Amino acid sequence: MEETNVQIRMPHDLLGKVLGHVVRVRRGCMLRRAGAAAAIGFLVIVAAIPVVQGLVGEIAESGFFQFASLTFSDFQSVANAWQDYTLTLLESFPALRITELFLLTLVLATAIRLVVRYLVMLKKRSYAY
Repeated sequence: MEETNVQIRMPHDLLGKVLGHVVRVRRGCMLRRAGAAAAIGFLVIVAAIPVVQGLVGEIAESGFFQFASLTFSDFQSVANAWQDYTLTLLESFPALRITELFLLTLVLATAIRLVVRYLVMLKKRSYAY
């Protein structure tokens, strides 16, 4: 069997084309990630509207501010029965809605952080993951 040694010449700009394609793919990936994080942030803001409305309604319905204002209007009574007063405040506190709002705030902060991170990476042209 006879082997032929055929040398294939590569184009001189092949490396530049491959690296350019890699940069375009990574840039597109960063743009998609920034878009996804921005969409999540928008959805969190939309989801926060009913949570805030529910929190305002529950605070008004529970009488939390009426009990809290008792501290300033009749401090002597509050000081005498501080344990019962504290328990009443804790019972009237809308903890579930506060927790929901806190979680939405954390998700929004994370989404904002990711959007800023990806946009800074795009601006610096560092497309490393």
